[in-house]
Amino acid sequence: MMDEKYLEIEKEQMKLFDEREAEKLRIEEEKKLERQRILKEQHDQFKLKYLKKLQEEKIEGEIIKKKAREEFEQQQLEFEQQF
Repeated sequence: MMDEKYLEIEKEQMKLFDEREAEKLRIEEEKKLERQRILKEQHDQFKLKYLKKLQEEKIEGEIIKKKAREEFEQQQLEFEQQF
């Protein structure tokens, strides 16, 4: 009788322990997934920011190139007009 009660209590304690461990694992998994989501979001934001910077630099380079070409053409016209 005493052994049966002890075994029953032991089983209940093991069941509670397993439930707590399962809950801890579930919480850890949720935290892990949240960290992954945040890292992915940060990576995506960084990537977009970097691409935008590259596009701005490209546009700026094209503007500089166009101005340089226009100045060169203007200087060529001035030079040709001198002769």
